[in-house]
Amino acid sequence: DKTRRELASLQIYTVSPFPEDVHPDVSGLPHGGITMNHTVHFRKSLDPVTKAGCTELDEVNINLHIDPLIYIANDMPNESCWFKEVFQHERRHVDADRDIANKYISRFQDALHMIFLTPADYTAGPMQENAMENADNNLHVSVSAALKNVFDQMQLERQDAQAQIDTLQEYQRLTSTCGYPS
Repeated sequence: DKTRRELASLQIYTVSPFPEDVHPDVSGLPHGGITMNHTVHFRKSLDPVTKAGCTELDEVNINLHIDPLIYIANDMPNESCWFKEVFQHERRHVDADRDIANKYISRFQDALHMIFLTPADYTAGPMQENAMENADNNLHVSVSAALKNVFDQMQLERQDAQAQIDTLQEYQRLTSTCGYPS
């Protein structure tokens, strides 16, 4: 429940199409974004006599999370043209995030397949038991770096997709559809 002035003061993730000296009236905005986390699981085998063992990357779980929240200025009556149009505009931002996340699911998988082409890429050993944790950490670092690279690419594409929604033409369309907000 925020006023237009409060909405204008919030941090937004899109780039304004307006010149820096123009401060438009903010009737709505999306808040949230896409986050990623991952977990890595290893399978180990250890010879009880020699205490030598092997470690193998067993599973990588990648979670993309979209946490959409749409703010509409509290002085917009729910059934008004402005409320409906601003809500639809903000929904386009949320839909763009979903589309980008869905598009990138396979790219995260592809990145992992590229760094783990052969068993030698995702296994280590034989080695002494006390060296296995270091080998696991090295594999985990490789996974994290590959996923971060894809996530950074996804965020750049997301910025471009969001900018395609927030255009001067779109704001002119809103105004021509509903008139100037009161």
